[in-house]
Amino acid sequence: MHPTYLSRAVCAALASSTLFFISAGTASAQTINDTVSKSVSRGAKAVSIANPAHFDGDLRQLKPAKKWLPGDPVKVANPRHIRDIQTILPAVNKVVGEDPLVAKQLAASHNKGKKAQNVVTEVNIDGLGFNGVNPPDTTGDVGLKYYIQSINSPEGSAFNVYNKADGALVAGPLNMASMQTGDCANTMGDPVVLFDEQAKRWLLTEFSTQGPNKLCVLVSKTEDPVSGGWYAYEFQAPSFPDYPKYSQIGGVYYATANENQSAVYAFEREKMLKGEPAAMIRQEVPVLAGFGFNSITPIDVDGPLDAPQGTPGLFIRHRDDELHNSGANNAEKDYLELWSLAPDFNNPDNSKLEGPFNIAISEIDSKFTCNGPGYGCLEQAEETQTLDPLREVVMYKGQYRRFSGHESIVGNLITKVGSNTAAVRWFELRRSGESDWALHQEGTYTEGDGNNRYMGGVAMDGDGNIALAYMTTGPSRFPSIAFNGRHHADEAGTLTFGEQLLVEGTSPISSDRDGDYSQMGVDPVDNCTFWFTSEYGKQDGRWGTRVSSFKMPSCGDPNPGFTLSATNLSQEICVKGDLQPVTINASGYNEFNADIRLSYGQLADGISGSFSADTFKPGVATNANIQVAEGTAIGDHRIEIKGLSDGARERTIVAKLKIMDKVSEVAPQSPANNAEQVSLQPTLSWSNDN
Repeated sequence: MHPTYLSRAVCAALASSTLFFISAGTASAQTINDTVSKSVSRGAKAVSIANPAHFDGDLRQLKPAKKWLPGDPVKVANPRHIRDIQTILPAVNKVVGEDPLVAKQLAASHNKGKKAQNVVTEVNIDGLGFNGVNPPDTTGDVGLKYYIQSINSPEGSAFNVYNKADGALVAGPLNMASMQTGDCANTMGDPVVLFDEQAKRWLLTEFSTQGPNKLCVLVSKTEDPVSGGWYAYEFQAPSFPDYPKYSQIGGVYYATANENQSAVYAFEREKMLKGEPAAMIRQEVPVLAGFGFNSITPIDVDGPLDAPQGTPGLFIRHRDDELHNSGANNAEKDYLELWSLAPDFNNPDNSKLEGPFNIAISEIDSKFTCNGPGYGCLEQAEETQTLDPLREVVMYKGQYRRFSGHESIVGNLITKVGSNTAAVRWFELRRSGESDWALHQEGTYTEGDGNNRYMGGVAMDGDGNIALAYMTTGPSRFPSIAFNGRHHADEAGTLTFGEQLLVEGTSPISSDRDGDYSQMGVDPVDNCTFWFTSEYGKQDGRWGTRVSSFKMPSCGDPNPGFTLSATNLSQEICVKGDLQPVTINASGYNEFNADIRLSYGQLADGISGSFSADTFKPGVATNANIQVAEGTAIGDHRIEIKGLSDGARERTIVAKLKIMDKVSEVAPQSPANNAEQVSLQPTLSWSNDN
């Protein structure tokens, strides 16, 4: 047993050499199933070719979208495709205790410094307004000069084009269908806006009315969405492609949809960018047993570097195994599932869908208490109507970013904390070289105030800073929009900016369908500014939407440089000994790949340290090895680790160490020594330690 991360009571037990043993016995006839078998599916479930139409007009000359007026009808857009939930067994292993990540975040919130005041909010304007449809399904992305936002409307999807410099409206509101022909001239919505940073092109997408089952994709002919023209594609889906989401990675466009299975699509991007006939390939991901609504989320590239050549399409979802395979659940962890699709447009029979690649995460709880047959689960102020937490999906979009030393994926989902409060579980996955994707950090964001935080968007800027924006509502708060975030060198798993409201809601929302998604992106010009769009309660039970941008002022160093990150930055120790190694990684930007020299700041008497390598490069990890001698002062210590490289900005990471004193001997009261037939998760009881 390592002497770090121990309570004072356990410190005392170790100091007095008091040991005890538990014989667990047999917990159940069922075994804990940590993994779901990985499968490989070859070929394609559907293949089609689409021939594009052309739109060569100026958006400012199009007929405006119809404006909703009080007294006009209000409808629910695009009822979700819901399948029967499979019969599932009761959880064989009971989950005990609260989310283990909450206390860490609450401590970070309590100890936050001045980072919140340093985050600069730039554009913060109302976007498209209520138009007689619930939910709005708010989406938007940022390009070189413009920001485009889109929502559901009575005539499909409506969109606005804004000047990103000041938020001035350039064109809109307009209907996407006004640039389409054929079946895609009659649409139902579920829009997605995407800026393809590698090609400097725009995608506007929605689906047609339910009968023809068309995926409608508009690709801009140039980087100018206003007057540069568009290619208009119609791709045939075999069934209604509910909840479509899009991405670009590795030179291919991908999409996902909630169908009879969870469908994944690949589109021939190279030909779509030229306005040529393009192929579509479809495959199917097996559904999760406990959700009637199944849609996996595509991973989309942000930043100047695409994924390495040969990278397949990547897709992600979460698996709460108490809900989905509860007859063999693991009570201490749940899972992210990564899936990949490698399409072969020349020979679709060679296409390959592979997964799941299981990545263990801390326990999540996807089972909310909801009212009636609808989606309402979350309380809001002054309204009996409860709101949909969107518990079924990793929220759009999963973001990929490539650094010189590693690749990252960030995403977020909803987990229940307390009796029925929604919190955001956010995560970062990493891989280096040929290694597998692995969990780098995760956190559960709540402020412990009874308010829900959900329907989030998360992204990482070019420096490795992470921002999370979301809706928030609760017993004393109307639906509002807020954000928090972290500096790349902060303690892993914590958001440290402090919560900041982008817009305070002034009304409840009268429909449980309060929005199926929000969207976060990063400005492709400065690679620093976060852009977020979502909805809030505006007036008379109706929603409004918001478009906001903000950035960390430290982001955007024009010179080559690096960032540092590390594991095990917060440790505790009993009196003396070796800490767990602090594993340090560096990531370069602006083509930095020079040597980085490591050193310690001034250490307290009794604390010493060395490195497994004093000099290292991005992509090659090194360990800081720290020792604590007998007689070192009891209490909290700060250990600075500095990175230096000629011509680059100095970087510092901080490790926090708590040294605990030896206390009186304690002994376990329960379970008793040599106890048998004890639960795999026993409740430990100790005598008082003072």
